[in-house]
Amino acid sequence: MTLDGEPFDPDGPLDRLAEVQHAEDINGLDTPQPETVVLDWMFDVPRERQAMVMPGEDEGRYLLSVPYWQPVSASGEAVSKTVEYFGTHRVEWAQKLQSEWVAVSFDGFWPAERDSADLIIPLGGCDDQCPAS
Repeated sequence: MTLDGEPFDPDGPLDRLAEVQHAEDINGLDTPQPETVVLDWMFDVPRERQAMVMPGEDEGRYLLSVPYWQPVSASGEAVSKTVEYFGTHRVEWAQKLQSEWVAVSFDGFWPAERDSADLIIPLGGCDDQCPAS
């Protein structure tokens, strides 16, 4: 992954994640070592029509593991689309995190030749989705 033609530094500023580029032939993430899995959760996504604006509020808050189709127009303008399946879930980590980044796969990081991208998310401070403590 690169930013401005230089290797991306995950310890550097995170305000330009949306601009990080991938090599076209980059491999997807491999299956993680069992001791590094902090959550293994299967969930259903209900059939619920929902209008979504893309990019959404999460733009620039994560990286994709490989180049992946994006539903925004070539002009960079936001696009509104209706999706057929939608759900919001809140989960607790199953064990203490070992890093300030977490990889999320909706395919269980398998098979290696999958055509989906995984999310690589920097963890930060609590926001309005955090429970009251």
